[in-house]
Amino acid sequence: MNASILNELRNIVGKDYVMSEKEDMIIYASDATMFDHWPDAVVQPASRDEVVGIVKVAAKNNIPLTGRGAGTCLSGGAIPLKGGIVVDMARMDRIRKIDAANKIAIVEPGVITFELASQAAKLGLLYPPDPSSWKESTLGGNVAECAGGPKGVKYGITRNFVLGLEVVLPDGSVIETGNAVDGEMCGPDWTASKKDNTGYLREFGRCCEYSK
Repeated sequence: MNASILNELRNIVGKDYVMSEKEDMIIYASDATMFDHWPDAVVQPASRDEVVGIVKVAAKNNIPLTGRGAGTCLSGGAIPLKGGIVVDMARMDRIRKIDAANKIAIVEPGVITFELASQAAKLGLLYPPDPSSWKESTLGGNVAECAGGPKGVKYGITRNFVLGLEVVLPDGSVIETGNAVDGEMCGPDWTASKKDNTGYLREFGRCCEYSK
C-alpha cells in the first residue's frame, strides 16, 4: 500500500493506530482456522466517524476492507482474502448503555461478549448468547458470525438478540436499521438479513430476565 494512502489513514486515526509492517500483519492474516491471507494494512478506529473516514479512503482507492473483532471465529470470517485493509474494532469497546427497565443494551462492536453478560447480570438480566470463546470474542464478531452456544437451545443465538444496527455503507454513508423497541421497521428488514461483517458499529441487544 502506498505511502500517501497510509498517511491519509494516519490522519484519520492517528499514527499509532495504522500498521503496515510485516511483523504487524502476521496476527491479522488468520483467525482460528488453518487458513491465512495477509492484509496490506491494519487500521484501528475508535469511533464511528473514524470508521467513516477509513471507508471513504478505501472506496476512493478501490481497496478491499475486512472487519475484525477478536479473530476467534472458525469460519474464516476475519481473514482478508482480497488483501487490503483490516479494520480492527478492538478500540471500540464501550458499553454505551444498559437500560434495565427496557432490557436493552447499546454497545460498540469491540465489547467482549462476557463483559456485556457480566454487566447485565449485575442488573438481574441475562444476555444468553455464549459461544465457547465468549471471554475473548467481541459482540461485533458475534453479530457477523451469528454466534451461539449451549444457551442457544433455550434462548436463541445472537441474531435473536439484535434489534438494530448502525451501519457504515461502502460509500461511507451511515444508516440505522431496526429500532430499540422490537426490531421491526418499515421496508426491508436489513438487520435480520445482514450478510457480512462490513461496517457494523453498534447493536441494540435485548437482555432477558433471569428465569426464577
